[in-house]
Amino acid sequence: MSKMRKKFCVIGDMIVDHYRIIEPTRISPEAPVLIFGLRKEYKVPGGAGNVANNLLGLLGGKGDVVICSIVGHDWDEVAGRDHDFLPCRKVLVKNPSRRTTVKERLVTSRQQVARIDLQQIGHHDPELVDELCALALAEVRDSDAVILSDYDHGVMSPGLVRPIIAYAESVGVPVVVDSKSPDTVSKYSGSTIALPTKQEIQHFIGMSREDLAGGDEDLAVAVLERMSLQAVGMTMGKDGIFLASRDAKPERYPALAEDPENDVVDVAGAGDTVTATVALCLAHLTGFAEAIMLANVAAGTVVLKSGVVAASGDEVGRIAASRGIRWPI
Repeated sequence: MSKMRKKFCVIGDMIVDHYRIIEPTRISPEAPVLIFGLRKEYKVPGGAGNVANNLLGLLGGKGDVVICSIVGHDWDEVAGRDHDFLPCRKVLVKNPSRRTTVKERLVTSRQQVARIDLQQIGHHDPELVDELCALALAEVRDSDAVILSDYDHGVMSPGLVRPIIAYAESVGVPVVVDSKSPDTVSKYSGSTIALPTKQEIQHFIGMSREDLAGGDEDLAVAVLERMSLQAVGMTMGKDGIFLASRDAKPERYPALAEDPENDVVDVAGAGDTVTATVALCLAHLTGFAEAIMLANVAAGTVVLKSGVVAASGDEVGRIAASRGIRWPI
């Protein structure tokens, strides 16, 4: 009998999303530009942190989440002293020569005005990667699902990824991949399921849908075969998710936001919501098709809200039930 309380291990690039909500006050006397006043500001977890945050929201206290990453020497200053920033267990290795990745967004009541990325590009030192790998493998051992969240910010090197995938496979733990890295196909081969966008697949395999007779279906199947996956969920925004798997005919599952009564407000972070939902479902032994349908429901709830927000298990479960889909927790 499987344990009731599941554990989820998220490994990937930690990002701090810093929002500054501003409003125009007057024209500058120095140049013909607006002067903005700061109305409020807040920080939320981004990257792999947003995946973990979505898991926390979906689980509603009915599971455990641990996040493993390499962060900058300034982590405590940027976010780490505030447990509410990401209220789960964190296994973090600090890089003394790097700063934590922060994305600052300047937002008015109507739109985002600018984004400032404070980051350093490139892989971390091998010694730090080895340290994180040892810590992460210890967490994978008793996990029910592993998520590899690769924003191509330097944490997810092959020296970290390949041992984790191999070990997870050896102990029967599903591995869910969301990667923006250009070497995704080789680095993440052998995982359980990958959840790339259509544009990412075209970049990964060097083909557009026009190059393939079967269009979207052939794109999804191509990455399924090249990565030796059990399934691939190709996310297509308002067009939903196209699922290709080893044991079923490829099929497109429409987005919840296709409902004409729902107006999409902000798609930021919706991919992380899909990733978290699929991992939760696989940990509870849900099939790929049901996992993708529930992921569409979860993503459909967050795109109706402004900013990067986490999905709510209660809300997703209620909407899923109204559509005849079983919520697994």
